[in-house]
Amino acid sequence: MPDPPAATDKRIHLKDGRSLGYAEHAVPAGTPVLVFPGMPGSRLLCLPAEPARALGARVLIIERPGFGLSDPLPGRTLLDWPDDVEGFADALGLDRFAVVGLSAGAPYALACAYKIPHRLTSTAIVSGLGPVDLPGAIEEMPRVRRAGAAIARRAPRLLGLVFWFVADPHRDLERFVRRMTSPASAPDRAVLARPGVREMMERSYLEATRAGVRGFAQEAILLSNSWGFRPEEISAPVYLRHGLEDASVSLSAARYAARALPNCQATFLPGEGHWLLLDRWGEILAALLAGQADAQSG
Repeated sequence: MPDPPAATDKRIHLKDGRSLGYAEHAVPAGTPVLVFPGMPGSRLLCLPAEPARALGARVLIIERPGFGLSDPLPGRTLLDWPDDVEGFADALGLDRFAVVGLSAGAPYALACAYKIPHRLTSTAIVSGLGPVDLPGAIEEMPRVRRAGAAIARRAPRLLGLVFWFVADPHRDLERFVRRMTSPASAPDRAVLARPGVREMMERSYLEATRAGVRGFAQEAILLSNSWGFRPEEISAPVYLRHGLEDASVSLSAARYAARALPNCQATFLPGEGHWLLLDRWGEILAALLAGQADAQSG
């Protein structure tokens, strides 16, 4: 099982009074790397600690508004997130930092690359959710997520109620995990069978929705519609890693992002699925920190 964070119940306060929850891995004085988990994800995402220790990385997993310890932000947009990230970094005294977006966290990492590139040293998206307003992107998603995206687009006010009935892990954790993992490909089923991985996911899902599913529903609405920017508008370097056996998000949308991003180093990995981060965290960190060194030397 990946290592749990060294400190899991931390939070900072933004200038508007809201809190952001986060967890911290590995090297407190190391090079800062901010991780944005998937949906519904929390700071309890466990990552292998040894690569961060070996590379001298300070890994900070941040919860978005409405998840875990992070206060909600009614009416938020995807492009509000870079402002929160800047507030988070300022509170911790971080000048520049790398960001990693995992799955549904990928659009948030790209939003930072679009809006605050001057604060970033490097950006990575891993098993990332691409733009869902592309032709065919929603059709490639698993059936349960297609249904959620359809409601998010056509009847967004109903989504919170629908999620409360069918997508609240606190009502029926076993059913929720079964729904979330049902599209898993063979490589992902192998990862989920490892000791402690499923338990980590369960803890993270429960923590993400500790205050209810409104944050979950709000995020589903945001990510089911236009992001407010296009990948073509991002000039910052982006590292992309995606498994060719990833059945959880649209592969064609990931390929589109790789083509559209002007400065993208993309690797599509045969025989790997959505949870490739757990096995490739070391090489992803190494790429990010190499990018940081290039940014500093430049």
